[in-house]
Amino acid sequence: MTAVFVALVGFSSQVRADDADAAAAQKVQQEKTECLSCHSAQGLKTPPRADMDLKKLGGMLIDADKLSKSVHADVSCKECHGQAVASYPHGESAHADLPACADCHKKQVREIAPEFKDSVHVKANLPDFTCASCHDPHAWQKVSKLSSPKAVVRQDNADCRGCHDSDEKFARFTPNKRRDLADIHGWLPSAELHWKAVRCVDCHTAEKATGVSHAILPKDKAERRCVECHSANSSLRTRLYRQKVEESHINPVGFINAYILNEAYVLGVTRNQWLDWASFVLLALVVAGLGGHGLLRFVSNRLRKGGK
Repeated sequence: MTAVFVALVGFSSQVRADDADAAAAQKVQQEKTECLSCHSAQGLKTPPRADMDLKKLGGMLIDADKLSKSVHADVSCKECHGQAVASYPHGESAHADLPACADCHKKQVREIAPEFKDSVHVKANLPDFTCASCHDPHAWQKVSKLSSPKAVVRQDNADCRGCHDSDEKFARFTPNKRRDLADIHGWLPSAELHWKAVRCVDCHTAEKATGVSHAILPKDKAERRCVECHSANSSLRTRLYRQKVEESHINPVGFINAYILNEAYVLGVTRNQWLDWASFVLLALVVAGLGGHGLLRFVSNRLRKGGK
């Protein structure tokens, strides 16, 4: 009887906790809907208030679809922007006094900070370069949430090229003249095809056991050896395709190789262990057949000579 009572109490507590979580999630989404009623393309087109500065609002628009899929999809706008956004017009601190990423992402920052300080961006003394310079807090998605390696490439390279292909954005961080990416990568065959198939960081960071290094290397230390990617033991297996390699349903017996071949042209990845084994069996049968045939001819020849 006691066990049943305890079970019922536990179930009731779980139900209350689930209800509280659902209510909290609903409140967050309601707050986001209110914010997006202004800070969206639709809000700019049909502003909910007549006294809004539409020019200023135009520079503060959020893509609602990207936000709903981002790492902050379930986080209230007030978590970062504070009470300054609770009323309109918003206070200046709504954008100026944003918390540091480390306030929430302590574990990640502890690992990333030592790498980041060795990044070419930090060594170039870019005072305004922060986590958000690459990771848009309103759009960034985890790799595990993206549909394919190609989607990962699109997201990551859009951030890199967003600055390195734009004079305006590049100038936000440094007074130095921006060099054309195509010129810098003139040594790389079909550079545009590479940028669609692999991430900039796959060549511009050192390989590490887990995740991607945040120590972005300068161009003179970036990977230039084609064979590092274009081989059966491609480094992409521990970089761009790491998550797919770790998935049990394609990793055994070499199916990851076929997967990579479908996504990008990598020499040597047509190899599959099942096909290897089948080839060995066929080769063994051929050798055995030839050997058996030769042995039978030899024996029959001896027997004929013996009969004479």
